[in-house]
Amino acid sequence: MRTAPEMIAPGVLALLLATLLVACNKPAASPGASAAASAAPIAEAPTTPPDGEVCALLSDAEVRAVFPSAGAGKAENTRAKYGIKACTWDGTFGRFAVQLMPADQVDANRTMRSMADGFIDPLRADAKQHVRFEPLQGLGADATAVLEPMDAAKGITTEVAMLAAVKGQTTLMILSDGLAGGDRTQGLATLQALGQKAYARL
Repeated sequence: MRTAPEMIAPGVLALLLATLLVACNKPAASPGASAAASAAPIAEAPTTPPDGEVCALLSDAEVRAVFPSAGAGKAENTRAKYGIKACTWDGTFGRFAVQLMPADQVDANRTMRSMADGFIDPLRADAKQHVRFEPLQGLGADATAVLEPMDAAKGITTEVAMLAAVKGQTTLMILSDGLAGGDRTQGLATLQALGQKAYARL
């Protein structure tokens, strides 16, 4: 049973974004390593995407075509000093977010595998084996998506729907509530379609 969106959405995305800070600034972790084990002070990024750029990657209408209750996109720049800027849309479904960050020579698939530490049980050595990392087309090399429901038996601690793609020196991330509980094929197609629109505008 899902936790109420207004309770789960900000916390889940904050957890994933915090994990991403570690993923972008640390070498690849050894298999089975926990997010806590790889945490360390993080150097500030030399550049950040321009203000307003992220919210221009998808229109409110494009987001509402998938999530009719979504409000207007809002810039979220609290992590700008790390080179991360985002735009978020909130609604009864939870939260949808697009974010940009410097690629730092980290490919999209590696980024996704590092982020998995944010939603798997760190005490389960086999948990990441149950996460399906799906390659995507039309989003550059190594573009990857993850869409999984919460499954304690597999060590997946919360539902997750997100993708990562790299274009030039920028990594594009899309993270969403409200997709993992439905049809998996349709959810992945939705992530890919929104990702392709945003990717084309980078």
